[in-house]
Amino acid sequence: MTVPDDPLLRLALQKMTDAFDRMAHTRAEIERTPVPSFGEPRTIDSALMFDIALLPGASPELRAYASRVAAGECTWDEIETLARPVPPEVAELKRDPMLIWFPPKRTPTSNDEEPYRIPWQ
Repeated sequence: MTVPDDPLLRLALQKMTDAFDRMAHTRAEIERTPVPSFGEPRTIDSALMFDIALLPGASPELRAYASRVAAGECTWDEIETLARPVPPEVAELKRDPMLIWFPPKRTPTSNDEEPYRIPWQ
């Protein structure tokens, strides 16, 4: 492609090629970005709860509990026992079959603490 002699056309052509370059760069970034699977259940964690509490439609109860968690007073997995009243978002999240509510923490048992032993004859 030859460069036009008219400075206005040259400027327009430069703007257009710059726009195409930005589009190609953006497309490449999007293609590199991992997309979560929406077909598999997702475990609820602290980051998700903070994100929900920051939404404009979050309940005052959830926002108050988020402040307590941020202050280190409690943790998100204790929300059902420590929040009074329990925020309405908790019931919504627990009803969603694609979300796994905070799984119980696994405590080590005596078998977990012992190393595996090979029974020698």
